[in-house]
Amino acid sequence: MVAQYINVKKFRDFLGVDLKSTDIKRGPQFASGGQNVDFTIKNSINKRRGYQYKASNGLNAGLAVYAKVDVTGIPAPELISIGAGLKKLTIDTLELVYSGFVEARVKFSLVSSSSTFVLTLFEDNIEKLSFDCGDGVTSIVSIADLMTAINALGSFSVSTTGDTSQPAAFLGITRDTTLVIGTPFSIELEYFADVNNGSITMGANISEQGKASFENPAFVNLNNVLYITNRIDGLFKYDGQTFYRAGMPIGVTPTLALGGGGPLTGSYIYAATYIQIDAQGQVIEGNISPDSAAIVPAAQSVNVTLTNILVASGFNTNGALANGAQSTVNTITVDDGSGGEHSLQIGDTAYFFDGVTSLYVTREITARSTTTITVAGDPVTVADNAVISNNLRIAIYRTVASGVAKFFIAEVPNDSYNTTQVYSDTTTDLLVGATFIAPKFRHDEPPKIQYLTTYRNLLIGAGSEADSSRIYWSDSDGPEYFPLSSHAIDINTKIGDVVTGLGVNNDQLVMFKEQSIFVGAGDFANLNFVVDQLTSGDLGCVAHGSIQEVREGVLYFLTSRGPYQLIGGQLPTPVGPTVGESGNQFSRIESFFTDLTQDADVLPKLKRSIAINWTEQAKYVLFIPSEDGDGTSAANANSVIWVFDYSRGAWLPNWTNINASGGLAFFDDKVYWTARTTANLTARFLNTDDELDFADHTIAVDFVYEDSWEHLGEPNIKKKFLRLVMMVLDDIESASWNLTVDQGVDFQNNLTLASLTVPFGDSESLGWGNSPWGEFAWGEPLNISKKLKLKHNATKAMRIIFKNNELHKNILLTGWEIQVAAPYKEVR
Repeated sequence: MVAQYINVKKFRDFLGVDLKSTDIKRGPQFASGGQNVDFTIKNSINKRRGYQYKASNGLNAGLAVYAKVDVTGIPAPELISIGAGLKKLTIDTLELVYSGFVEARVKFSLVSSSSTFVLTLFEDNIEKLSFDCGDGVTSIVSIADLMTAINALGSFSVSTTGDTSQPAAFLGITRDTTLVIGTPFSIELEYFADVNNGSITMGANISEQGKASFENPAFVNLNNVLYITNRIDGLFKYDGQTFYRAGMPIGVTPTLALGGGGPLTGSYIYAATYIQIDAQGQVIEGNISPDSAAIVPAAQSVNVTLTNILVASGFNTNGALANGAQSTVNTITVDDGSGGEHSLQIGDTAYFFDGVTSLYVTREITARSTTTITVAGDPVTVADNAVISNNLRIAIYRTVASGVAKFFIAEVPNDSYNTTQVYSDTTTDLLVGATFIAPKFRHDEPPKIQYLTTYRNLLIGAGSEADSSRIYWSDSDGPEYFPLSSHAIDINTKIGDVVTGLGVNNDQLVMFKEQSIFVGAGDFANLNFVVDQLTSGDLGCVAHGSIQEVREGVLYFLTSRGPYQLIGGQLPTPVGPTVGESGNQFSRIESFFTDLTQDADVLPKLKRSIAINWTEQAKYVLFIPSEDGDGTSAANANSVIWVFDYSRGAWLPNWTNINASGGLAFFDDKVYWTARTTANLTARFLNTDDELDFADHTIAVDFVYEDSWEHLGEPNIKKKFLRLVMMVLDDIESASWNLTVDQGVDFQNNLTLASLTVPFGDSESLGWGNSPWGEFAWGEPLNISKKLKLKHNATKAMRIIFKNNELHKNILLTGWEIQVAAPYKEVR
């Protein structure tokens, strides 16, 4: 019988992996496995980008993007690193200047022979400095050390305003670049700077990191403020200036005493509230205190003793006391009342009584020392021990003589250094302020919750230890008011599962439990809403950190069977589905989540999974940790990142060698992550758009693409696989690279019939680029195809596996073609 020759073609119709289908049923456009694979914009196969560590002083309990808008209305986002406190990413530069008279060059990159980063300076093509910066992890050389070496050269100098204690290995990669004489050349420097944390700490939650219940804090942006929560410490805020506890406590009942001569005659009752005006102008006023006992002055003043909010409370207690009376000054000498350092910071809003205007005023602090603050605006006069707060106030209300309604008297600055302070009330009944009107709903402090989202300008919270099925929401008066008796509901199921996450899908609030989903809609603020159960006992969300809105109307989240999606409150469906024998849809990567036969340190810890929407590349990036069980919640090397390219509907073969357990964020068009380790290293994908992008800090990006098994629809008939033709048609960063081709046989995943390494690119060319024409590769032809003779034993099925593990090399496959002879008569 004459063999029939069949050419199987695969060109640019790649749809990622399909782990759910069997090797017999899997479609030819899907891969059967692999790692660190990406697609080009033209749908060719290549490597994912590598990464570089960029900072060593971040924290390890989450990364958040604070969507800050500055006072001019221009977006000024910040990348926030979360731990017991907060830090924010600072992007600075090293400024390198050449002052000589000949050509000078600089380059900074990883050197493969030493696996370290080296900065090299040339003058007139002579190497003047080759400074080994180490790798920043096992061999650490500081930026200060590098600067010392450069400044010693004479014709080169370098300076920075940034953190010179950072590893020099984390500087921005710089190609060989000619310096302009006398003009600074900038090298990127990134590090985390402390956010003004006041007295607050989320240390209780950090101490829980070794427990199975631990999750990174949740966060949302609302009203130009970043809100952060965890179930142990509670709800906090970062207003762009200070990080502190959200909400305000209920006022403490004032105590009263008769003073000296004054205008008050009759019977009076007092009450107080606490007020914080944050850096974004939000006014947060707590519940009013219970009434004081009545006092009856007779042509006297009343001394009102107020209870202050102290430093240990965690609220915004930055403050100072004037150290001596000072007249018409802008720089005020201050301390903490006992000679210690005050806590006010540059950018804080000082609130105090000004003797020039005889009014309480607010002034921005423009400079500080350990003993002084400088305030903007006209000169001020302060008395000795005058209280200055960071816009934290105590409001005093009282009745008029023998009245019932309460009226505003004054707002005094909170004294965070003393338990109480005394205000002398001499306000006549005719000069009292506005009537105090109780709000429709109480201004209760936020509960301690693990999960957070926003819905119709309200904060929505859940995951309380006290009640794991309760959903809380804020009042329309402000996002930090949680009327606990009215603004909460319980969502219960027959199986008793607990709330595990919150999200928003179009106009619906989505409330996830472990095995069920609820949706709500309406006016929650005014208690006019409905809640319906969408699923019951079969499908829920296992990780709040996985919930992402990836495009308008589509919400992705992680279930115990893999990622699913919600669209418009309809029944959830798998992300990247395949259709089973029954006609039901399944996630193409479901088997990764449902195969629980692996060793314990390989099993995914789904609860601590986190995801981002990489909008620039239309990718849902999902980090799945595996852990050693050593009580630290630190992810191990078995952790993976699954990436769904939603522009193509493709699950990319998993991305390995990335540990994002300490946080994952998309910021400034870049992807950052942090591991939960003692080193607290923060990394980001490289984007220099050349071959230097293809290194995972100091090692190669290990690329593997496992094609589907090819059997021509006849898995029981033997055939001969004769030749493989690989095509490369797109631009690529690497001039040359090697591709290892493994040939699998008969559905045996661990058996390689043959393996051959094939060179691609300029190294195989003898075109004009290798001629004396020099640096310009005129017409240098790239090998657009390679033909490889396969080991053609008679086999039922064959699979091609493409591999590359070269440092600073990308690969490219536009497609390939396999020539098969089948069927044929066996010779015995």
